[in-house]
Amino acid sequence: MSDAPTREELRDLKASAARKARRLKSMTLGAQLQYSPPKETTAHHGETVTVLRAPRSDVKSPTARIQFAGGTKISVPVHHLRPLPPGALYRPSQPTPEDPPSVQDARSRPAWERLLNVIDELVEAEQTGQPREPLDANVRHRLAQLAGMVSPRGTPADEKGALAAQLRVYAELDAQRRHAVRPGRAGYPLQPAQRLPKPTDRLDSPEWLDQEQRRMINTVARCIHLRYFISDRAERHALRVPSHVRAALRAAGRSEDRAVEQPSPSQPRASELHLVAADSYRFMVADALEVCQYLAVGKTREAQVLLQQQQAARVRYALTTRQIEALRPLSHTGRFFHGDILSVRDERPEDADAGNPDASGMSQYYTRLTIVYAQDGYSLTVANAPELEAQTATVAGEDAWKDLCRWITDTSQRRDGKKQGRRQDDDGELVYRENEGSLRLRDNISEQYPRLVAALEVVRRSLEAQGSDVLGSEIPENHPARGFHPAVENNEKKGGT
Repeated sequence: MSDAPTREELRDLKASAARKARRLKSMTLGAQLQYSPPKETTAHHGETVTVLRAPRSDVKSPTARIQFAGGTKISVPVHHLRPLPPGALYRPSQPTPEDPPSVQDARSRPAWERLLNVIDELVEAEQTGQPREPLDANVRHRLAQLAGMVSPRGTPADEKGALAAQLRVYAELDAQRRHAVRPGRAGYPLQPAQRLPKPTDRLDSPEWLDQEQRRMINTVARCIHLRYFISDRAERHALRVPSHVRAALRAAGRSEDRAVEQPSPSQPRASELHLVAADSYRFMVADALEVCQYLAVGKTREAQVLLQQQQAARVRYALTTRQIEALRPLSHTGRFFHGDILSVRDERPEDADAGNPDASGMSQYYTRLTIVYAQDGYSLTVANAPELEAQTATVAGEDAWKDLCRWITDTSQRRDGKKQGRRQDDDGELVYRENEGSLRLRDNISEQYPRLVAALEVVRRSLEAQGSDVLGSEIPENHPARGFHPAVENNEKKGGT
């Protein structure tokens, strides 16, 4: 019998690893959770705790180091921790009843918030390697002042020192909690909410759109499909090595029997794990076919010897595949495209043939379309959908934006074509196709994405909206400005004077 895991066992192992990763995702350093052991009679049951050490994902029974509000620190299994119920986040202005009166008095003073800010600067200095002695002295000085404020008159100096040490423990805990619940990436404060105007027009059916609007919707879909977004990534100025220097390096490497050729960005070299997995699979299949041939002619001894090699290749392939799956990211975060400003260019060269040469040219539009990964890590969502609807006074509905995200995932290139998704051959007529002299909705769009046209119509209306949030300073100099640009005539040089 072979010790190699079966297909069902491998599937169960992958599912168990995925559940474990999702369970440990919220147990990061500084996170606030609820302590819920199996027995309700356990001490501190139901209290809010702070994670001091995140659990490891590479052990069979991971544990986390937590700290209670009173300062007690213990290590518990991860199944004793649960997410906090809604509305149970920490509020510094509402002290818990277990805190001493002196700590509650210190928290009610304005100097407490300034002390927490200095502690945040001290933690940042420790993480970046900057000198911490001046900030540590500032923290001790402020703690001594707070201890003198909350202590009764005539308290000895040694009791004030002990109170200052106690206040520091609570101040560091409050700073950790405040940093854990701070919204935004990298601890940026949440921007104040602005009341958006209520949309009045609802797009229930796209059949009333005229031919010009349908042509413009095709243009918007084509720009999204081809990723015509203004990139806001910082340019990397890499050193360009001349070709003759590269040729000399390759010649020197070949003379010493060393491979110095680097893989090109378009055809990257496979990793060692992928090569081992491919070789193991090839040997496994070839050995299995030879075993069948030996058994067909009655050579059982040779078949048994070759079967051991086939089983070893199968086990090696299964282990390597498991390692590759463990290294593969299960979820994505951030934006789907490389920017959030969509550039729409409407070219009309046919107007000159229709007898109106002044109308031939190009109209340039810009709008903000922020498409990010959802909380599940693989589906998409339009982050600024409410802003687009309020800006255009048009309601598309949540189902319309979901259809747009599914259409983008199904028909757009992802990661330079190296992952799922495909390119459309006729990208000029992605939504409406020309039939008998008019643009008509494609059958696959009406069946698979019935509300896609409503979302694209909101994007089309935002191109000409007056309250666009795309500033002129966000448009690079090498991009055309908003508005109409007439066609440049190509006057050929003729003979004469």
